[in-house]
Amino acid sequence: MVRRALSAAVGVIVGLALVSAPAAATSEPVTKITFTLDAVQVPAWTNLTGSVLVTTGSGPSTQPFAGAQLSVAVDGVEVGVVTTDVAGAAAVGSLMTVEGPHTIRVTFAGDALHKKAHRDVGFTVTPGLPPPPAGVPDAPFIFIAEAPAPGLVYLEWTVPEDGGSPIMGYRVFRGPSSGDEEFLLSRGPLATSADDLTADAGSTYYYVVTAVNANGESVWSNEVVVTAR
Repeated sequence: MVRRALSAAVGVIVGLALVSAPAAATSEPVTKITFTLDAVQVPAWTNLTGSVLVTTGSGPSTQPFAGAQLSVAVDGVEVGVVTTDVAGAAAVGSLMTVEGPHTIRVTFAGDALHKKAHRDVGFTVTPGLPPPPAGVPDAPFIFIAEAPAPGLVYLEWTVPEDGGSPIMGYRVFRGPSSGDEEFLLSRGPLATSADDLTADAGSTYYYVVTAVNANGESVWSNEVVVTAR
């Protein structure tokens, strides 16, 4: 009788353990966004620029999240969409016009395999250049600036809003230091890139790009710096 009772008690304990023991932990992929700005204070009517890195995975098994589509919003208003490259990286840029403190957010909405995520960064817009004339294009955004071969610097930019009049072309400026850029070359209305074939090996150059339509020329794009090979 005692042995039977003990067996029953053990059975109850084991049964309770089977019911109450937590299920084996499962690691679901996590989307992580790292977002940094090139400067947290920019003058009005200049581009705020930054970079995003998105990874996915769990624990130490994380990897770049290529092809992640991210919305970019300032103070809750969407200003653009960017997509990460094979390294999980993307450049972010937006023309800032309203002075004061602001917040920029990048958001991944999530999909069947990846969790949603977002990242906020605060910044301040200070008094700056006067606004451009009405109807001129917005500034382009340079998202690739590299020296792929000796004597060559390659730039690639986004197509900006045209201000209500078709873009007639782009102008590329180059200088030896920040803010000292001078006109280098022009490109046609369908261009989104330019080659600087006059770069001297070992020299460091600063570049900006503008867009032009019938109403005038945009403000400068974001400034990039490249050291020629």
